[in-house]
Amino acid sequence: ARGGSGGSGDSLDKSITLPPDEIFRNLENAKRFAIDIGGSLTKLAYYSTVQHKVARVRSFDYSGKDAEQDHEPPYEVSVQEEVTARLHFVKFENTYIEACLDFIKDHLVSTETKVIQATGGGAYRFKDLIEEKLQLRVDKEDVMTCLIKGCNFVLKNIPHEAFVYQKDSDPEFRFQTNHPNIFPYLLVNIGSGVSIVKVETEDRFEWVGGSSIGGGTFWGLGALLTKTKKFDELLHLASKGQHRNVDMLVQDIYGGGP
Repeated sequence: ARGGSGGSGDSLDKSITLPPDEIFRNLENAKRFAIDIGGSLTKLAYYSTVQHKVARVRSFDYSGKDAEQDHEPPYEVSVQEEVTARLHFVKFENTYIEACLDFIKDHLVSTETKVIQATGGGAYRFKDLIEEKLQLRVDKEDVMTCLIKGCNFVLKNIPHEAFVYQKDSDPEFRFQTNHPNIFPYLLVNIGSGVSIVKVETEDRFEWVGGSSIGGGTFWGLGALLTKTKKFDELLHLASKGQHRNVDMLVQDIYGGGP
């Protein structure tokens, strides 16, 4: 089923996996939303709480007790309810932003905040639409600052996030251990276009290069070369393709190899 861009309650597009409760998990417990609207895709992040049961084991030491008590169990198991925090991430094409906002509106009644953080060029383009649909005040954030802060957090706190790729090694991916000194590094951000940022400290960075040839180019050429217009479908087709059939390789120039 596909949804139009008019937000009239049509079913959401395939880029938003159905049924909705699988893609928008725990939306009724959502505490805070943030949205990044780029040139082609919208990325939604929300924080929610999840309640689940946790089994806890308590062991006992009977080494100093009488033999008559040997029949007593060496441990005790109890089940407790625990509430934990969880981050959820969703992406979809900008074409369906109205349908998605309508869906979110219907599930925001229990949220505690009346402000939504938004970044990207679309934070300005769709500001009025978001505020009208969700009845939330849009707090526009600088896209580059958000990008750097998020990247710093991931590199410092998420295990096995950074790795070195060596084609002829086994394994090919060698993950780096977490290290507090992650600076300096180059961040290559591939969106509709490509930007290259040199990050020197937590709050000092500069744009050093980029290209207009990026995800938008892939989407446009893919739509012209195939019958599909959908971003997710193009990714699926690309994952099954063989780039050696179309790319010019070193062996094509110098010869040799199969």
